[in-house]
Amino acid sequence: SLPAVSYVLYDNLTFVNLTLFDPVTYVILMQIRLVVTGVMWSALFSKKLSTHAWLALALITIGCMVKESGKFFDPNQKKDAHAAADSTTTWLA
Repeated sequence: SLPAVSYVLYDNLTFVNLTLFDPVTYVILMQIRLVVTGVMWSALFSKKLSTHAWLALALITIGCMVKESGKFFDPNQKKDAHAAADSTTTWLA
């Protein structure tokens, strides 16, 4: 069934993403789902979100941008994050 295939695809993509990003970045970037859901809800269902909802979506977006902006200015940060993620994964295994 379609929901089962969707869950399998989502779970597999989660593991792929965790190999590409450190865990903290992954969690923060997953918050983008909320923004996409809010925009889609508003556009597809012609429902208006409250001012508080739009403010929350804007704050999540700004938080994600601020968190990721350091990688543009310090290229070693990405390497350090992957090293930390690798050591955490090794420790958990």
